[in-house]
Amino acid sequence: MNAKQIEQFLPEFWRETALPGTPVAALLDVMAGMLAPVERQISGISMTLDPMRAAEEMLPFLARMLGMDTLTPSANGPDGQLHPSNLRVVLNEAAPLLDQRGTPAALLRALALAVGEGFSVDECPDAEASFHIAIHCPSGTETHRGLIEAAVRLMKPAHVTHDLIWSEET
Repeated sequence: MNAKQIEQFLPEFWRETALPGTPVAALLDVMAGMLAPVERQISGISMTLDPMRAAEEMLPFLARMLGMDTLTPSANGPDGQLHPSNLRVVLNEAAPLLDQRGTPAALLRALALAVGEGFSVDECPDAEASFHIAIHCPSGTETHRGLIEAAVRLMKPAHVTHDLIWSEET
């Protein structure tokens, strides 16, 4: 915002005295100079809050803001390291994922984004155990058990129990 733009917010008697070389004009120039750093910061906020463009250090903060901090690498230990590029994609898809939270489709989508394709969900695999799901995990994903558990806990309904089942290699 420059001095002329700020001047438009002043009462008419102030605008009339804001002539070049006057104290009012100097004050407006100072105000414009003080606003410049703030405007630069505000103009960069979209980059700061966009998971695809934000600095890598910002990703855990964004995950926490969206309630997805259980998917950050520090939350899962060595067996659940989510690569920052995968975390970016998961956070970018957060709105539709969280909108469909509790559905098998959202659970499968979250697992695909975080770990990869090949997961399947069986709802109530045992007739006696309603409110239970079995997640069939592709072979080779055993090393991501912590991350898979975190994604399942985040995306399934709270009252539903689950088992992780790994396919045998053929």
